[in-house]
Parts: sequence; structure tokens; C-alpha cells
Amino acid sequence: RFVGFSVPVLGAAHDPGFWAKNLWWITFPAAPLTVLALWRGRGAWRTDERMQSAAVFAAVVFGVLVASASARDGYALPLLLPLALLGARSALALAPRVELAWCVGARVLFGGIAAALWLAWTSVMLAHDPLRLRALADLLPPHPDRHLHVAALACALAATAGAARLMVFYPRRQAALQTWVTGIALCWLLAAALFMPWADEVKSYRQVFGALRPALGPGCVASYGVAESERGMLHYYDGIVTEQLETRPSSACTLILLENPEGRLPQCGDAGSWQPVWDGARPADRHEHFWLFLRAPGAARCTDRD
Repeated sequence: RFVGFSVPVLGAAHDPGFWAKNLWWITFPAAPLTVLALWRGRGAWRTDERMQSAAVFAAVVFGVLVASASARDGYALPLLLPLALLGARSALALAPRVELAWCVGARVLFGGIAAALWLAWTSVMLAHDPLRLRALADLLPPHPDRHLHVAALACALAATAGAARLMVFYPRRQAALQTWVTGIALCWLLAAALFMPWADEVKSYRQVFGALRPALGPGCVASYGVAESERGMLHYYDGIVTEQLETRPSSACTLILLENPEGRLPQCGDAGSWQPVWDGARPADRHEHFWLFLRAPGAARCTDRD
């Protein structure tokens, strides 16, 4: 049992092929370097206890990821440690052409991302109506705060200058790996320093679940299609633990919270007796929408068949 209700099915719904589609970029470039290191040291790794330990660690983590009932990008982070340990040898002995190609590619990739972040931030702060740009309209709140945060801007400028020096003007051995790591760190820092207030406003559930609170009456609340994270946020903000109709079809709750853009009820014996009493979504969210339905007295449950 978990927070008051049974969990007959573990894990959140996800694509069965999630790891096949995403693990390659999550572990890049550690995974290719690891494969190269194991190939080059195929005659020695059988007696090298350090490589054996890292290989076993990586195999165990990978096995857990594949067998897990849930799949998310963050779950793969422990896999990066053994892969980095195994691939470090390859990073120190790359062919000059490979080193140059990787270095130039990292500069172009992360330099372009950093330039795009600066351009987007500048257009939002200075342009009269930046939300006409569809890409920005999908990522920013309807009315972004244009207050200039001096400390965050100074940090972003200093990071950009420091990264440019390390990536371009400070060549050294293993420049490709240094450029890659520096580029990743720069892009994440720029995203956090320049866009975090807007990202927090768009991604936070504080506003939407705060608006839901007055519509909640006494008694239990069932949910249908509401993901694991959203149910956790609902519990955090409103103190509500929903009964999942997917796993508890016999729920007798008179309120149902749905998560889908159309607000379609699940199979109901008398769908007309369920009335929408609230709906809402996070700012600028085009794909996720919440609906709250109230069951009239005597109406069929929303999992009853016609």
C-alpha cells in the first residue's frame, strides 16, 4: 500500500521502446568511448579489476533500467558514471582527425545553441511582441516578465566569456572532450540563468492546481489519464490523493479529474450525468489540459459499461 491506496500496477505509463529511442543520446559520448575502450583493451580488461568493476556496474544499471516498470531520462544518470570511467582511456588516445572533428562539431553545436539562447532572450526582453514567434509562444508564459535580473545576466555573460576562452582560445590536449563538457555546462547555465523564471511559471503546477482547489468538494477524487508526476503535484499543492480508475475501476468517487486536451470521459453508462465543473492548464501548455467532472446523484459510475 502507498499513501492510502493499493498499487496493483507499478510504474507510470511509458513507451516500451523508450530506452531504445533515447539511451543513445543520453549516454553520448560516454557510450561510444566505452565501446572503443573495451575493444582496444579486449586483451587486458579480463584481468583489470577496475574495468571489470565498472563494466559490471554498467551492466547492472542497464539491466535495472530495461526491467523497470517506469522509464524517464533522469533514471539513466547512474549509468553515466561507469561509462565515463570506462571511456576515459579512449578520450585520452583519440586519433588526431577524430579529435579535431569532435572538437569542431562541439563548438558548432553548443556555440549555436548558446547563440540561439541569447537571441531568444534578447528578443523577449527587447522586442515589442516576441510571442509572434511561434517557437517562443509555445515555451513562454502568455505575458513574460521583462524585469532585468542583473545578477543572472552577469553570471550568464561571465559564463559565456569563460566558455569561449576554454572552447576556442585555450587549446590543450583532449580539447574535444573539454569543448564538449564546457559546451554542455554553458548551455545549461544559460537556460537556467536567462529563462528559469519563465520556465518555472510555464512548468509549475502551482497556478493550475491552486485554481482547482475551490472546485474540490468533500469526499474522494478519482483520476483518469493523470500521470504519476501530476498526481504527486496534486497531492503536494492540494493534499489530494486520487483513486486511479485505471487500477481501481470500482471507485465510487463523485469527482473525476481527467488529463487530456479534449476532456473525454472514459467509458460511462450515462456520460450525460457527469457535468464539467472546472478545467485548466499550465500557461502556454498546448498538449496538457485538466478537467474536473462531478457525478450527479444516481448516475452510473464512469467505468460502467453501456
